[in-house]
Amino acid sequence: MCIRDRRNSASVHVSGFSHTIMSAGFPGWDGRLPATAGTIAEILRDNGYNTFAVGKYGVTPDEEATDAGPFDHWPTGKGFDHFFGFLGSQTDQYKPDLVEDQAHVRPDGRHLSDQMCIRDRLGSETFMNHYAAAWAWALSSPFQGTKQDASHLGGTTDPLVIVWPGHIKDAGGLRSQFSHVNDIAPTIYDLSLIHI
Repeated sequence: MCIRDRRNSASVHVSGFSHTIMSAGFPGWDGRLPATAGTIAEILRDNGYNTFAVGKYGVTPDEEATDAGPFDHWPTGKGFDHFFGFLGSQTDQYKPDLVEDQAHVRPDGRHLSDQMCIRDRLGSETFMNHYAAAWAWALSSPFQGTKQDASHLGGTTDPLVIVWPGHIKDAGGLRSQFSHVNDIAPTIYDLSLIHI
């Protein structure tokens, strides 16, 4: 979750997925992102940008993930104009629990990846439904291992690709330093001439 003011995720209640039952009473883990902790989508939307989220959105509390709402912790309640994907931390890859904007929709029988318009054929019934093994290896690159075996940093990183023609001088360059999403938001605001 991209937070606007370089705050640590625990300080805005999203240290993990929004499973209130697993928070053990710790407020940093309850998944209740307060309205005062604006998301990057809210900031961009309020400054004239269109926002769209697709895929996994694991920060809607389980007990609020019904068609009856409330919708303030759904993607559309956190700044996204539109959303297509699934709420929660996982879904079945062949019979996904899909949501479009603020309503559950019936899956069309295709693999989740195809329904997400990614057209990725890596997943199949021979892989774990939680996360296709090929994806786990690909998204952990260049680190060894996967999310289930993080001893070599596998599964603890996400790739970030930035394209900005005429502005990034080192086209195709790779960066080896670690960064965190709360380092990226201020840069996006600066580049977008958004002042908070």
